[in-house]
Amino acid sequence: MSEVARLEGLEAQMRAAAPFTPTINPNDATVKTAQEDIARIADVAPFLRELVVTAFALDYAPAVTLQWGASGTNKIAGNSLTDYRYDFLPNIEYKGAGEHGLAHPEDGAFINAGHRITAALSTRDRVRIRRWYFDQMKLLLDRLAAVPDGTGTLLDHTTILHVSEFGGPNANSTAGQHSNRNLPYMLVAGSQTPFQTGQALFVNRTHGDFLLTLAQGFGSPATTMGVGTSRIDGILR
Repeated sequence: MSEVARLEGLEAQMRAAAPFTPTINPNDATVKTAQEDIARIADVAPFLRELVVTAFALDYAPAVTLQWGASGTNKIAGNSLTDYRYDFLPNIEYKGAGEHGLAHPEDGAFINAGHRITAALSTRDRVRIRRWYFDQMKLLLDRLAAVPDGTGTLLDHTTILHVSEFGGPNANSTAGQHSNRNLPYMLVAGSQTPFQTGQALFVNRTHGDFLLTLAQGFGSPATTMGVGTSRIDGILR
């Protein structure tokens, strides 16, 4: 109990030094309901973003993983596609397919049920989904930039790794999807972080090498990370 009291005291000091007001009430009925329904990802998104900012602002955690949702499997019931989490997007063309269904349009069950999703349509809808995710990224960055931290803002001291499991050389095809090649990584790093920004690197290296480079940038003495055994040049300042 003494340790709990000590931590509560530190939290009170931090609140007094740098007042922080969350913009989302976790007890709000709408938020609670949205968490139980995959079709309401847009409703729960502000709460997810705010959890990240709150954790950093109050030093609850030095690192946070934000997973918007698993791509999962192709969902079909009878002749209907039932992965409707992105159907809220006003211009989505193939409702019910979900991103996984759009990534594997030649799925046998889809075709047997009369659904023939062309590669062109799949690409258009997946671009719409990704645009929504990057809109969420912008809102998160804006929120971090609005919270004071030391002589700057939370954004100045934050590093964000954005990555998708959809890699591979063949877009919108079962063959090559979920490959560990050509994974789309984006590193967003504040001015007070050890990472270089404003560049695009094309490297034939492992996921482990990338994580090892990030770890060493944060001061870790690690020399391996899974299959990663060497630092990638050009990422650290």
